[in-house]
Amino acid sequence: MSAFIVNRTHIAALAAFCTNSQDWAGRSLKDGTRIGNILWDANYRSVNVRYDEDDSAPVFTLHTADLVNMPSDPVVVIKACHCLEYQSCEFEEWPQSEACGILESIVSSACHKLSGYEAAPWGIAELPEEDNVVSLYELATAGWSPDAPCIQGRLSYDVLLAPELIGHWRAHDVRAQRLFETSARQRGRGLVQLGANALAACVFIDTNAQDL
Repeated sequence: MSAFIVNRTHIAALAAFCTNSQDWAGRSLKDGTRIGNILWDANYRSVNVRYDEDDSAPVFTLHTADLVNMPSDPVVVIKACHCLEYQSCEFEEWPQSEACGILESIVSSACHKLSGYEAAPWGIAELPEEDNVVSLYELATAGWSPDAPCIQGRLSYDVLLAPELIGHWRAHDVRAQRLFETSARQRGRGLVQLGANALAACVFIDTNAQDL
């Protein structure tokens, strides 16, 4: 694999993230400077090993302006870490290096800032028993009514079926029901919402999976 030296702005963005992030509370510009030098040194060491060179990393200093100009999007920070890791992993001791640990910590911290992270469930609920699974095929044969007998005695489901999907399903091979069986496996008061994506998948099944 190839490797290259990342520029100062790349290093400054990651060092600034460490200094600004609440997960790294209490860190100063001096701390950020140290982190930046560790990361850049590892990058140079990796490239030296890869290409049999002996270059030294420039001395890095984190400035107040770097804190202002750092990326605000956590996805950008995470990908910058992945890029630097790729460029820095050529030496044998990389997995145990301080630089590797710093990048792992930055990624972990940035993940908590991703949109939707805090609202996501802490743990995945178990699927209901098979007897409580409402088959969309059953709904199709019952006239697409949420009040159909196949629903009675099972978990309470709201089934929102796009009109275009209903029409398409009625007009085409019911083999497509296999694709959607798992869509109804939701715990509790499940919600099955089939919109444009599901319709596209239904078309795909009809035209490409004739041997199902």
